[in-house]
Amino acid sequence: MTTPIRTPRRLIPLPVTTDFSGMRPTALYAQVKAGLFPPPIKLGRSSRWIEDEVARAIEARIRGLSDDHLRALVKELVAARSQPAAS
Repeated sequence: MTTPIRTPRRLIPLPVTTDFSGMRPTALYAQVKAGLFPPPIKLGRSSRWIEDEVARAIEARIRGLSDDHLRALVKELVAARSQPAAS
């Protein structure tokens, strides 16, 4: 039996996150504060976003989900951070 290869999750810096999202840093942080975009992971003094969380939030916005749905998605994404990785 073969073990599936799991692609590691990537942490991306602010410039990459703003490039992906099309938002300026101030707008991005405002969306985070409003619960409409996943918050970053703090690494010392720097911030990094989880790439697949960013992609899911952007996809939800493209699909036209309401702010309430986006907040629920962000809560789900943040809660999943503390769950063990699936094998």
